[in-house]
Amino acid sequence: MMCPDLVVGEVSFGPSCDHDAEAKVRELIRSNNRLIRILKRCVKPSNEIACEAHDAIEEAMAIR
Repeated sequence: MMCPDLVVGEVSFGPSCDHDAEAKVRELIRSNNRLIRILKRCVKPSNEIACEAHDAIEEAMAIR
């Protein structure tokens, strides 16, 4: 049985496919997407914080 490895993009075979790891990756992606949505809606009290929030969103979107 072939199972994609979501972390490194390779294919593994047999029981070495870790379904718990896949579930954790999916949960991390959901959490990341939620943080992106929240940061986009927050009012930034200064330009410095707005720039930092923008950089964090860009970085998080690159990880997807």
